This record gives sequence, structure tokens and C-alpha cells, in this order.
Amino acid sequence: MTTRKMGNLKASEFVQQPPKPIEEVNKTVKVAFLMFVNKRVENPKLWKQWMHDARENGLDFKLHIHAYGIFRPFGVYNASEFHQKEFRKYMSKGWSWSNWCMMWDAEFLVFKEAFQDPNVTHFITLSADTIPVKPMRYIYQALEDDPVTRMCADDYVYKPWPRAETWWAMRRGDAELFIQHEDQAREKFRCECSEEEAWYYPLRARMERWGREAAPVKNECITLTDWADGNQSCKQWADMASGADAPWTPKTTRRSGQNRIGTTRSL
Repeated sequence: MTTRKMGNLKASEFVQQPPKPIEEVNKTVKVAFLMFVNKRVENPKLWKQWMHDARENGLDFKLHIHAYGIFRPFGVYNASEFHQKEFRKYMSKGWSWSNWCMMWDAEFLVFKEAFQDPNVTHFITLSADTIPVKPMRYIYQALEDDPVTRMCADDYVYKPWPRAETWWAMRRGDAELFIQHEDQAREKFRCECSEEEAWYYPLRARMERWGREAAPVKNECITLTDWADGNQSCKQWADMASGADAPWTPKTTRRSGQNRIGTTRSL
């Protein structure tokens, strides 16, 4: 089933623009980690050790933190108000209101900020309660071996608009498309749950138009989560629970009050 809005998206310049060769192949990986928190980074010692180990391994990376619950005196954003001093240097330069299923504006703000570094090859979104369960070198090796975008997709349970989990890894070439067509993305791509729908389906539509070799989006999950809607897993990938290769696991996973931890295959 294709709705009128889906048809318009498939006919858009974003989808119809011919793909370029995947430039990230054989290129040194540098990831910009985009973390979205309320007022604090959970498990700070673990994150600091994880980044320290990465530097010891000679890996180059960026961390950008957006804190939607930060204290803003008189409504003015100031990164120095973030109370975890050790993370202030990673704070985003801007602020946008966000909430569950309404994170797109905050995501795009930090997304564009990270894109300004021309050496960044990939962008990975993370939640505040995520913890790393694999070393950064594991992630970098996976991206060197296969640099394509990875999104934890659900093409069947929620219809008609396919969606993917909020937490994904995107290659720079795909990120450039969204930035190039920002107005279109802002006005046309967002639906009910913006962060789950506005990124995946436009890229999937490009893959349908140009083929998996030219415009690939890999259906893989970067977090060990099993979101549930009531008694049903809202994504079919959650029923697999067959691997433990994802580099992160959230401390809790919740949808409609249900908490479940599963395993999915990824980076």
C-alpha cells in the first residue's frame, strides 16, 4: 500500500537524484556520535573509559551531546549550564525542544553541527541510557568492512509508513542528501513519530528507485533492544533474539510501559 504522501516522497528530488559512488569505501573511518539526553549522561564513568580506550587505540571520533532538559535561564541556552563538567566540551552549540517521537528537530540540529567536520564519515545516534558493550575499534572495523547506512527497520508491523528505530548509523553520503534537501525533509518527510519515520523511509525509497548496490540501506540494529507494544513486539526484528553483536545496549527499553531486553544483530 502506498499513500499519496508516500507517492509524493518517491517522486521527490531527494529520491530521484542519481546516487554518487559510495565514497566511504576504503576511507579512514571517523564517527560522530550524537547523544540525546535529558539533563545528564547516564553511566558517565563507563562512557569516559570507552572513549579513553578508543583514543589509546588511535581512533579519531567526535561526540556531540544535546540536552533537551538543560537549565536555560530566561529561556537562553548556555552549554555551561550542563552540570556534568567533564562532558561540557561535547555539548551541542544549539538547543531544540524535543520529546518522545518528536526528536527530529534536535537530531537535525546536532546532525548539521557534526557534518561541519569534513573528516567525519559516519553519524551514529545514541540515547542517554545506552551503554557501550563493544569497543569502538569493533564498530570502526565493521564500518571499514561495509560502510553503508544501517537502520533497524520495521517494514510490516506499522503500516503503511515503514519506520526504523531511532538509533542508527548513517554514512556521510546519505547525510549529505538530507542536508542538501533540508527544507523538503523538514516539510515532507516527518509523520507521526518523526525520528522513526523521517530518516528511514526516504532512504528506502531511494534504494527501491536505484537498487541495493547504488543506494543501499542495511537493515541492521545497532542496539540490543526489543521494543514492545503491549504484548506484541512492534518490530519483527525484535522476535529474532538470535545474536549479540550489537555494540550498545540501553539500560531500559520502553514502549507503552513495557520493558524488555532482546538481542539483535548489527555492527
